[in-house]
Amino acid sequence: MKKFINDNIDADILHISGHGYYDRKRNIAGLMVGNEFWMADENDYRVPAVVILSACHVSPRGSGTVNIADMFVRAGAEAVLGTFIPINAKRNMIFINRFYTYIAEAQKGSRQYKTLSEMWTGVVATNAIHEIAETSKKFFDWIWGLNSKGKIRMMDFAMERSVGRLRGSTVYADTILVVKEMLHEEGLDGKFDDILNQKNYFPESLFYQWIGFPENIFLYDINEQN
Repeated sequence: MKKFINDNIDADILHISGHGYYDRKRNIAGLMVGNEFWMADENDYRVPAVVILSACHVSPRGSGTVNIADMFVRAGAEAVLGTFIPINAKRNMIFINRFYTYIAEAQKGSRQYKTLSEMWTGVVATNAIHEIAETSKKFFDWIWGLNSKGKIRMMDFAMERSVGRLRGSTVYADTILVVKEMLHEEGLDGKFDDILNQKNYFPESLFYQWIGFPENIFLYDINEQN
């Protein structure tokens, strides 16, 4: 693992998808690499500026845990994304896929978000629709289906309908309002109310934490702005 990291130190992002392990007795948290527990606490390697850990409870807080996320900062990372507790693998896949989509868009010329911190805020704010979709197969099939204009509803929601309308403090209510507007336009008032009116949605983003300074990581060369 360390050889691979050192051989690719010129990378912009180190992404490790694997199994995290939290040893409560010793109060340490790290990764399982094969059959070995790794804390990344050695001094013979360096990591890229950004490290993404798609693994369970690698960065628990509140009890002074020594964890691998902190060790990566010591090894040269400017910003590390870790998790507090065990996470759902499918939801993590959706979350991180959207994370990289925004980075790719920035590389292609989108100026929606300037820094990693701003972009993460955007990912979090627009993730509610995906979390709601995961609660019902029927709603999932509908939101990912085509509307009367031949557009995928999820794309219509993300790229047009919800732009500028999702506020951090009321993101679920705002998301549901937009969805109900879409249903109304299709003559489907009341459909999925049993799903949309639930009060038990829990933001997946609360399980994650950035350590370091993601606000210092720019998604594009700011000197090339038009």
